[in-house]
Amino acid sequence: MKLALLALAFISASVFAESAHIDVFYYNQADNFIKEVKSNIDVIKNEKELILHEFDASDNTYEQLLQIETAISRNGRLLAVNPVDVNNATAVIDMAKKADAYLVFFNRIPDLHALDSYDKAYYVGSDPRQAGFYQGEAILEYMEKHGSFDKNKDGAINLVLLKGPSNHQDSQTRTNAVLKILHDAKINYKIIESNTGNWSYSSGFEMMTNAIDRNKLEDIELIISNNDAMALGAINALQLNDYNNGNDKYIPIFGIDAIKEAKDAVSKGFLSGTVNNDAQKLAIVTIDLLEALNTNAQLSEIDGIKIEDNRLLNIPYQRYLK
Repeated sequence: MKLALLALAFISASVFAESAHIDVFYYNQADNFIKEVKSNIDVIKNEKELILHEFDASDNTYEQLLQIETAISRNGRLLAVNPVDVNNATAVIDMAKKADAYLVFFNRIPDLHALDSYDKAYYVGSDPRQAGFYQGEAILEYMEKHGSFDKNKDGAINLVLLKGPSNHQDSQTRTNAVLKILHDAKINYKIIESNTGNWSYSSGFEMMTNAIDRNKLEDIELIISNNDAMALGAINALQLNDYNNGNDKYIPIFGIDAIKEAKDAVSKGFLSGTVNNDAQKLAIVTIDLLEALNTNAQLSEIDGIKIEDNRLLNIPYQRYLK
């Protein structure tokens, strides 16, 4: 009788594992970095022949919550969520709790207290402080190779900051970290412009255009962007003014993410450097973690990434320079 029950339990678990599917929720597929993550997830889906459903919230919190609720109502129990607004993480966690679903936030980290409230909730991404530190180190390395950015020799570097949304924790964390590296290296800088955008190419273009309107281009000596998309938009604004075209008129500019377009810009000399936010590794670890959780395995790491306190899996950044 016991053997029969064990066999039945094994069959039931096998059927569950085979029939389980993964639901992936993107905050906005128009985001350049998220495009790369999705592209890598699609490769994994095809290679593993996974049952995987994907949803695009188009940067709409209500739409994403509705998508998650609908997926759960259709028996979704393996959820990968790239949240529109990390401040709504508790609402997502509450839905997952009621369904006893495994929940993996990725790319955008929720409040750790919210994450701690549910032992089946995890985070896969990278430490935004590390992104800022590496960006700062890339700036220092570039200065060692090319000399000081202080073109007007006034003893301070005139700096333009292009920041992400003010309600997004990565914006301030990345900014604080990169400025700390410059401060600790005793680099004297003066922030002449500091504006917030929405991580997009168009917002970078707009912010840089406004900075150019308010300042002489020859007085701008360094541009730091919280991500590559905004940096690329800023480069477009510079190029319309005959800067960063591969000629002698050049303002050093640094981003974060190392998306394909940014790597191309680095190779052409338009972008000074970026920080590699590994979209492929992020996709692999997120999907592999959910697959492993579905087997009820006892886990200490996934794909070489340690599961830290608070069930965090942090993928390291890398500097990317020409």
